[in-house]
Amino acid sequence: MDTPTIDRLLAGNAEGSNGFTTPDRGNTRLLKLLHESVKGMEQALTAGVIYNTEYKDAYGYMSRAVEEALEQSTAPFRGDVTWEQNDPRWYTIYRPGFANVGGALKKLLKFKGKGEPSVDAIIPVLEESLRLLELTKKLRPLIKKGRKPNPNYVPPDLTNTATCAICQNRQKLSKDKTMVDHGFKISDGLHYYGARVGHCFGVNYQPYELSSEANKKFLVYLQGELTRSKEHLSVLKSGTVEELHILVRVREGFSHRDEPKTLHKGEPGFDRELERRVYSAGQQIYYLESDIKGQEQLIQDWKPNPQGVL
Repeated sequence: MDTPTIDRLLAGNAEGSNGFTTPDRGNTRLLKLLHESVKGMEQALTAGVIYNTEYKDAYGYMSRAVEEALEQSTAPFRGDVTWEQNDPRWYTIYRPGFANVGGALKKLLKFKGKGEPSVDAIIPVLEESLRLLELTKKLRPLIKKGRKPNPNYVPPDLTNTATCAICQNRQKLSKDKTMVDHGFKISDGLHYYGARVGHCFGVNYQPYELSSEANKKFLVYLQGELTRSKEHLSVLKSGTVEELHILVRVREGFSHRDEPKTLHKGEPGFDRELERRVYSAGQQIYYLESDIKGQEQLIQDWKPNPQGVL
């Protein structure tokens, strides 16, 4: 499918106009993405399938290219507008979105060739845009959920790996055949920046193929946590709790901060907070008991399996 009018408008305005593009090279890149998207959709139509991520990306690039071309097609004619607000010719000033090009074209066709330069300029763009939109509609029944498999996929390197006794995920081993650091998060949610926070209990223990020592140690830890959680729940239910400490989010300029606050027995909010903590403690006990059963089963089922160490 060719789009000569859209191509000409994008290529002739390298600096962009509506914030979608960047100076000098933005429209060159957008034009390339438009052509790649059209080609990809046509190939998908022939193949009878298109993955959801492919469709969304292609639709997005088409939409951006169309809206940029619509903006450029009528830019020279703006200024003296005498139409009523309900006049369809307003589409030449407030351009339609990609999804609405069909309706705009239908309404503007009756003004074609009747001395309206802005209408005559935008109609070819709308006609090409409608063909693009119809292509995307043909593909909707063919959309397949998920991401298209990478034809150049390289499987992960599983050499020197084994199963962590605790999280049961395959991880790398250190030189002394213990589990390397894993299960951590990066502080402050900054992804690659920040410090490692927390780690899996199985770190520095031998893998499950070689030992269940990590499970035995973790079981002792869980049993201690269960005892402490039951004691905590007993205190919450005893009726002796006189105050609760919470954090309240307050506005600070254009942001927020957490401010400590103490709730005393009899004050508004105290009973609800106490009820919430009782429920939370009960949930904690439930999960701990479930984890304890899981570790006991792993210990009971353990058998040496050195062949599982790759």
